[in-house]
Amino acid sequence: MHPSKDVGIQILKHLSTTALANEVKPQKMELSYPPTGAEIFQDLRTHSDFFNHLNGESHSKFNWIDFLMGWEAMKDNANPLMEFHTPLVAFDVIAHPGKGLSKCVPGIPAVLERGDVCMRMHKDGCPLLYSVITPAGTITCPHCDNTGSGHIILLTYGIKLVLWWDCDPEVLKYYGDIHCLKKGQLSLNAVKTWPGLKWAILDEPGQYLIMEPGQIHAVLSPVNSAVSGWSFAISDWIENGKLGKMMDWEMTLVEKRLENPEIGFDSPFIRGGPVETMSNDLELWTMWLNSGVLSGQSESNLKSLLERMSQRLEEINGRTRKRKADGKSK
Repeated sequence: MHPSKDVGIQILKHLSTTALANEVKPQKMELSYPPTGAEIFQDLRTHSDFFNHLNGESHSKFNWIDFLMGWEAMKDNANPLMEFHTPLVAFDVIAHPGKGLSKCVPGIPAVLERGDVCMRMHKDGCPLLYSVITPAGTITCPHCDNTGSGHIILLTYGIKLVLWWDCDPEVLKYYGDIHCLKKGQLSLNAVKTWPGLKWAILDEPGQYLIMEPGQIHAVLSPVNSAVSGWSFAISDWIENGKLGKMMDWEMTLVEKRLENPEIGFDSPFIRGGPVETMSNDLELWTMWLNSGVLSGQSESNLKSLLERMSQRLEEINGRTRKRKADGKSK
């Protein structure tokens, strides 16, 4: 039996008995044709970032052949603990224009066609479409991908159950204790106890959800699945304070963690995670300002926010470098 099976069943039971009214219907966009494994593996052949879903191990020894063996084993409901059956997850798989999954996705959702939007792009100016490809039985812990940008979760293959929570102070307090730290499987507890739960089933290619900046969410894959999407920012999140609120929350969390002597210099939290993603978001904001698509007040507010957050991130990076140096000298 798959180690995640019992957790998945309990989540589904809770949704069907206690949280049925919290379901959200996804939006839909047209695809050129339903993606297949052929498109998925065309993208995966140049990918090198895989990790073991069962233990979180990430190692350069994993490649797309290892992924394929685990993918096929999970498709056949095999034992994931057997050799060559290891279920690997592929994160941030780039779909290059005209190849792989991008051949099936000819356009972008309506929100990305707005005049005030800024998206991550390829060097040639095409919107950057990336995917997360997961074998059956994968259940992510609650997480947020970026606090300075939002993203689209577009189903391109299989079936996904997406769970998310309102970012109110109570949820942020619970989530702050686990953000970018290895704390085990906590999705079931979050589903049962965190307030503001919403959920949606994506079971048709082309269905999608919009995740706002800092949106805490978890994803369950009952079958081999893939979701694709775009990272972006819109002026609504400047005007309603969402960008400032969520990045300020994450910056404050990082600053407090750096004061905690129990987190060593080689902690997964410090090694990458939020510092890297916040840096990427500030680069996106800079590109946004330089694009000239924002109105006067939105442009002024974003410029002020960018200056403030850039200064804080520079201070965090300085403290992080010192912490690493101190740790290595011991």
